[in-house]
Amino acid sequence: MRVTVVDTDVHVVHDTFVKPDNMIVDYNIRFSCMPEADLADTSVTLHDVQAVLLSMCSSNTILIRHSLQSNLLALKVIHSTIVDMSVLFLHRIGLPCKWSLWNLMATTSDRYPGQCRLAQL
Repeated sequence: MRVTVVDTDVHVVHDTFVKPDNMIVDYNIRFSCMPEADLADTSVTLHDVQAVLLSMCSSNTILIRHSLQSNLLALKVIHSTIVDMSVLFLHRIGLPCKWSLWNLMATTSDRYPGQCRLAQL
């Protein structure tokens, strides 16, 4: 897993790969875009990255991301103030369908130009 945190000006303030607890059987690069080599040299554990995130965020911090709920589950973190772009911009078919980040970006980038920069991170 890769954890990247940006500030309100979209400057990267933390970026790290997280060593999984278990052996990865399939990197599923089509969706994860993370080859095995990216995790080969990391020694950062889930506990390490949780400590960093908790030191950076307060209960007043607003977390914004596409499919944020899935990311928080993977990080085993609970936070009460979130904006999940996949919920904010519902799919035209409705739930449980969700836009992929790239489709969401393509359909909304003319209305929200800053989103393109965020999606590239």
